Amino acid sequence: MRKLAGLSPPSGMSKFPSKAHNRSVFISYTAAANAWADWVEAEITSLGLSAIRDVTTWRAGDELQTQINASLRSATVFLSLLTRDYFDVERWTNDEFRAAYGLSRAERIRIVALQVEDIDLPALYGDLLRVDLRNLDESEARRALREQLVGKAAASDLDPQDQSNSVSFPPRTHYEESDMSSSRYLSASRKAALDSLAFVKMNMGDLDSSLIDLWAREATGLSRAYANTAPQIILEKTTTVRAQVQTAIEATRSPSELTDLYRIYAQCSGLLSYATLDLGDTQTSYQHALAMQKSARMGDAEALFAWGAGTQAMILRFEGSFDQSLAVTENALRLSLSSSAAARLHAQNSLGHSEQHAEEATIEAVRLAEEAFASNVKSEKFEVGIFKFPLSKLHYYAGSALLGLDSTHAPEAAENSETAVRLFAHGDPEDRSYSDKLIACIHLATAYLKSDNLDAVPLALRPVFDAPVDFRTAWHFQWLQRLIDSMSASRRYQRSRIAADVAELFEDYKSQKTGIPGT
Repeated sequence: MRKLAGLSPPSGMSKFPSKAHNRSVFISYTAAANAWADWVEAEITSLGLSAIRDVTTWRAGDELQTQINASLRSATVFLSLLTRDYFDVERWTNDEFRAAYGLSRAERIRIVALQVEDIDLPALYGDLLRVDLRNLDESEARRALREQLVGKAAASDLDPQDQSNSVSFPPRTHYEESDMSSSRYLSASRKAALDSLAFVKMNMGDLDSSLIDLWAREATGLSRAYANTAPQIILEKTTTVRAQVQTAIEATRSPSELTDLYRIYAQCSGLLSYATLDLGDTQTSYQHALAMQKSARMGDAEALFAWGAGTQAMILRFEGSFDQSLAVTENALRLSLSSSAAARLHAQNSLGHSEQHAEEATIEAVRLAEEAFASNVKSEKFEVGIFKFPLSKLHYYAGSALLGLDSTHAPEAAENSETAVRLFAHGDPEDRSYSDKLIACIHLATAYLKSDNLDAVPLALRPVFDAPVDFRTAWHFQWLQRLIDSMSASRRYQRSRIAADVAELFEDYKSQKTGIPGT
């Protein structure tokens, strides 16, 4: 597996980024590691380094995301205290690590990961180089930490018994060595159990209902995870689940089982459609969306059928088939839909009209989306995660649609995009989406540009340019290209240093290797 940039232990201070004179360490941790954070902070300051920590550095009343971003930009080291809950999607630490990872790829910060609890790492960070402090006494832990902060050579000159750190060392917890890789073996075992159970039940002609429940939980879990997981990972995991469900559909004869299986198959097809779309393969994505609609009909799941229609409309719009795109959504809107499904389709219509610069139709579609959303018709149980249309998405679509109109709508587009960014980052955990937040940032930058507020453009784009390569999608590139083209076409900005800097950042962004075709 590839190694993540910036994670190797330093041999000396020369491994710090160019801002090494600052020598500040950002401490990232959850409440479970409070005692460790106290000890680490005292150790950092005893070495003459500056510690950046929420409770001792940040000012009350300041916007949290702003403080995190500013602190990360000023730090030379990102020190994470890995606990069981560190990468939970609702935790700030998850966002902090993702941002630091992006900066480490650009060699603007170095990551030091200290494991203080047993933890199952997200697949993206499966090869993270960790320093395990769990079974070390204080002297051993101090030496290991110092080697990471100042390098082995400098650490060897320090007395490992130095008690200058007056904070109590966290209680030592012993772990069996086998715990270190148990999650990997459990994952392989679980897959083997699924495969063998499916094989046995199919050949018996009797499908255990518990297996259907397991597949349903897998599909729902992937639906929830999509917003904050690299599309390549979703693609791999969903392909496995859908293949098992397809085998079950071909073998079972029970009408009730078939209905449930077709619903799960529709969910998996929708996940595959979005993952391949994010990776730039529109043709395959369209085929998955069609499969989603057909299986949703067999499973009597109108919300999933409508979601597939919305995805088809999106692809048709990207290809310039605006009338056909609108026809697909209008046909789906004839169904008896939940407020979430109807709002998504009206929002898709607003983008289709916006692409054609039809101002009245665009504004009306935005209004209908808001009206449908506000009607609060009970959602179907499948409308979770990626299949849900939350408030963040409502503002996201409105901001995008209004950008297609003249500059008088730019302030409203900026307001909606700014709200979407905030909700994607800090709203209800299930309503967040890292990928969509990045696109909303591009929309916000575009709205600023249309309002002649060029100074605000680089700040809005900063999260986009700092995003880890694995989380970039084809749509990030396309929206950025639109922005750069608009900026380049304006005589007003031809001699602007800010415009030149943004264009240069985009060229650097494009030069970084991704798995997306054409990038």
